[in-house]
Amino acid sequence: CIYTALQKGEVKTFLSMLPKYYRHMKRNSRRSLLTRFCGMYSIQIDDTSGKHSKKSAGKEHVFVVMNSVFPAEGSKFISERYDLKGSTVGRECSEEEKKKKGSNAVLKDNDLAREVNSMRRSQSSASFPTYGINIGARGKAALLTQLRRDVTFLQDCSVMDYSLLVGVVNL
Repeated sequence: CIYTALQKGEVKTFLSMLPKYYRHMKRNSRRSLLTRFCGMYSIQIDDTSGKHSKKSAGKEHVFVVMNSVFPAEGSKFISERYDLKGSTVGRECSEEEKKKKGSNAVLKDNDLAREVNSMRRSQSSASFPTYGINIGARGKAALLTQLRRDVTFLQDCSVMDYSLLVGVVNL
């Protein structure tokens, strides 16, 4: 599990979405590609020692706990990670991140497009394509069906930011 801190507006949005989220996840069980939220917690730290500023003393901190997208041992076998949004504007991993994180860097839409185009040019036209995301016709149909369901849910909740995180395993 991982956790992230929320701003006040995000808490309000999350709480308003919760009943719909619960119904969506119950209906779509394991097929949904949305993050699984485990809980939302609020803590308030009262500092009686005087070590922290008065501004932060007694301030409420809200965070959510969610399942990690990839398994903890994923770094052993996932060779590439992509955060896909379906946009090309500013959607490229920085050279700095690639150098800093190596194979753990999170690549983006333009990085995948560049990889696919490179593989397409280098491969002979007679062989089966080894570039792109190949999951077979049934897998593709199931993936697209579930993406549509998840996106419809997000539209119903007026959420417009969505990423598909993809881990690549070289077989």
